[in-house]
Amino acid sequence: MKSLLISGYEPGDISVVASDFFAYRKLLSGKLREYGVPSRVEGDEQLYSSLSVRRLILPLETAVLGFPPEKIIAMGDCGYGGEIDSRFLESVSSMSRIIYERAGLRLSLKKRRLSWQEHLERLVHHIEARREAIISLADDELELSAAEELAGIVERIEGDLVPAIEKIFAVLEPFRSLRKRAVGSYREMLIAWERELSLTDTFNEYRDDLQEQEFAAVRRLFDHTLTDLEKLLKFMGKELISPQEYYRYLMLVLRHDKFPLSRSKANRVEVQSLINSRFSKKKVKLFAGFVDGAYPHVGLNPLYSFAQFGEIKPRDLLLDEEMHQRLNLHISISSALESVRFTLPESTVDGEPILPSPYLKSVLESSGREIVREGRRAGRRFGYIPELGSSMSESELKIAAARLFRSEAWNELKEFGPLKPLDSVLSHFGRELSWSVEKTGDLGRIVGKVFSFSRLKSYDDCPFSFFLSYVVGLDVPLERIFELTALDEGNIFHSVLRDFFSGKNRDWQSSLSENISRHLMHDSKVVFRFEFERLKEILRDYITERESKKPNFMQGDFVPFAFEKAFGIGDTKPVELQSDFFLRGKIDRLDLDESSRAMYLIDYKRGDSGDEKQLLLYSIVADRLFQEKGYYVAGGVFKTLIGRVVNKSAFRTISSDEEKSWEFANKRKAERIVRESQLFEWVRKITEGIYSGRFPPSFIRSSNQCYNCKFAAVKRAITWREGESESE
Repeated sequence: MKSLLISGYEPGDISVVASDFFAYRKLLSGKLREYGVPSRVEGDEQLYSSLSVRRLILPLETAVLGFPPEKIIAMGDCGYGGEIDSRFLESVSSMSRIIYERAGLRLSLKKRRLSWQEHLERLVHHIEARREAIISLADDELELSAAEELAGIVERIEGDLVPAIEKIFAVLEPFRSLRKRAVGSYREMLIAWERELSLTDTFNEYRDDLQEQEFAAVRRLFDHTLTDLEKLLKFMGKELISPQEYYRYLMLVLRHDKFPLSRSKANRVEVQSLINSRFSKKKVKLFAGFVDGAYPHVGLNPLYSFAQFGEIKPRDLLLDEEMHQRLNLHISISSALESVRFTLPESTVDGEPILPSPYLKSVLESSGREIVREGRRAGRRFGYIPELGSSMSESELKIAAARLFRSEAWNELKEFGPLKPLDSVLSHFGRELSWSVEKTGDLGRIVGKVFSFSRLKSYDDCPFSFFLSYVVGLDVPLERIFELTALDEGNIFHSVLRDFFSGKNRDWQSSLSENISRHLMHDSKVVFRFEFERLKEILRDYITERESKKPNFMQGDFVPFAFEKAFGIGDTKPVELQSDFFLRGKIDRLDLDESSRAMYLIDYKRGDSGDEKQLLLYSIVADRLFQEKGYYVAGGVFKTLIGRVVNKSAFRTISSDEEKSWEFANKRKAERIVRESQLFEWVRKITEGIYSGRFPPSFIRSSNQCYNCKFAAVKRAITWREGESESE
């Protein structure tokens, strides 16, 4: 196509004939539009296929079907609720479970409006309860950010979504009753809805050819279809008609009435079906999609086999159909005045070979013309990356020009308008790769001096993930699932065990029930029962079995005395461990032996996780928090709720005049003792790395650390920068 236009052919001299017209028309018209080639798609389309027509009849369809939730959502998507985020509407509809109301349930407008109000009010109640539960147990800013996101959802529901839903039901108000009404009133409603949507103004958002099609469809609907239907119904004696009956007649008409896909204009490339191309005389015809399997395409419906065998001499209908297709192809080819071109793909995307149609060989043999094969030079394919002189679109121009980057010609090319931004982009790719922040002045202000252990661990595991979370501030979308999230489970376990061991609620099953209700954002009894039974087994095993298994080094008559001891959260102050380094968090539980004034630190973990450095830092914090009372930490452990290991990383404190140290059980002798200086050296390296702006990703050391990373997609997008050679 490009070579023909460059060589002097006019667009009106060319037609493209597609074997599967409906599959090729959008693809071909889109490519021609990209090249700026005027084109016309032949044929007509069902009026019902127009997006604008379907938007207009949506309120009537919604009323007739009993105001189902999915149609209310569709009305929001189409603009009947004003400016609203469609994804947010769908998400809230799912979270509130209104979308899962019994299929086919028909309600009146009043009852459906009340149903939406009740579902949204319950959702807001559940979200606020969950937010309060998260805040009460959060020990990290990322957990608090989840609570802030929930607050934002409530604000958007009450400020944006509820008014939008009310506006949608106001549009549906004429259908409060589905009684019969004057047949002309339906056309008036459609006109009012068109004004409500400012439908024709939205066409400016469409590309030119689609604007033309939608204008034609709407014009056809109001100028002919609705008026003709109204006349027909009056002729049938249906002066008064119910919405259901009018909708049935309207759908019947919309599926049979048609509008032209393109206006007939001169000097345009025509995209045609084989049937309509037979008698279209063009200088050049391009045939697309005539490959084996797609052409000939014949088949016989076995339900109509009597048409073949209903005569004394059976007819070979498949052969007849094949002969008709061959004849159509020959007639279409013979109406080309100068040349015929076939595009022949060689393989699928997966590499499976594609053969040309078996008809083509007979066409070539019977033509008596010279046959020229294009697209290969010396057996190799060419032409996919365009030459500079043959570029027909801005994207092709950039691809062709990029091949000349850093050449002598580039100095002139980069001054050309569309290529000016390309120079900085290509130059940027060649910059020196560094995982460090050049201007570190703002890091202290952004990161601050107060750290939670999870922040320290985040940098230790992957500095780049720390950078994305705490410096850039990338948000990870809140999980919107019906069951409990991992964060919810952890919060529930902590709350139930706190209530049980503190004596606040010795009936741990009722506490579990209460806490599950606080964290589920719906009132589904099925999900509640499933989660209750699942978590009940874990808690029963811990309370009756695992709690009684004392860790090594735990000697004395210890009883629980402090729970969820917060520091740096809410009104509490963080603990300064080093100069300008503060720690914040919550200690799950502290047991006390009153006779020796010794404390034992316990941190709950759902599984076999947990970093021993967290226990050591928290033990230093506990010593300082209870220093005035004369209490000290004698040891600590991770108590796991599931898994083979019950007591993980059990340690005891060893005090000396030189420095504090800790001894861990079940470790090799060389790794058993950890000194306070070693712990603070680990902290110093992390804070020094953060404030100096060093944030290399962990996949440089090991890609295994990226498993299940919330920023895995971002990391994969930059791995190519790690190539040592230019090709890599």
